[in-house]
Amino acid sequence: MENEAAWKVAYWAFAWALLAAAAVSGSLGWRAIRQEKLERHARLMNQAVILIVLFLVSYPIKLALLGREDLGTWSEAARVMLRSHEAAVAVMLIAGGLARWLARRFGKAGRNLADASMSDRSRHRRLGRAALVMSFVGLGTAAAVLVGMILRLP
Repeated sequence: MENEAAWKVAYWAFAWALLAAAAVSGSLGWRAIRQEKLERHARLMNQAVILIVLFLVSYPIKLALLGREDLGTWSEAARVMLRSHEAAVAVMLIAGGLARWLARRFGKAGRNLADASMSDRSRHRRLGRAALVMSFVGLGTAAAVLVGMILRLP
């Protein structure tokens, strides 16, 4: 059981690193679009999406191999932090997914943003910002959850 807990912590450290890399990639993508470097922005945002998808694919594998965490051993504060993290990640996934969907609509217009409606561009911008902010909220809450898991190791 002790070894299983250590493997779970190792997995969540890996997941934290993926989220950190995605958040950095998203931040660099945001910076690129502020500098009007559309291709770089698209490449960095696609990189962030790939990192998030890598986590989403790895999680069911983790569940199959290691199972779920025993939240019965966690304090109420630790469980609240976990639920806060899950909510932040859910908002990040929804906002990021919608921003990505709008970006694909731009791509169908030949990547000419002039052809995209102002309302779609504005929605893409707001959703992208929300996803980016929530990626950092998720990163911070994940760090707190991970530290708690490390402290609970036998």
